[in-house]
Amino acid sequence: MSHPLCYTRRMKNMRNKIPTTETSLEIVRADFFAAMKRYKIPTTTEMNLAAVKLCATLPKAEILFRLLEHANDRGTTMTQFDELQDHFDKKEFPW
Repeated sequence: MSHPLCYTRRMKNMRNKIPTTETSLEIVRADFFAAMKRYKIPTTTEMNLAAVKLCATLPKAEILFRLLEHANDRGTTMTQFDELQDHFDKKEFPW
């Protein structure tokens, strides 16, 4: 594909009339994301915290927790990370 400035108006019009694989891929992609939204399983913050407490290390747990929360269109707070920190401190140093 050449630089966009190299296209003439006629070439742009011809390109829009010819069906390409890009248009079919865009349709498939749109269907995929629509299906993802339709079959999304919502989880609560408590469920996400319980899941990440099974991780081996704190950094992995923090990354996974952040991803899980953002997947449900929520943000994270420091109190949630403090709770994770306390859990891993007790797990590492039980005394």
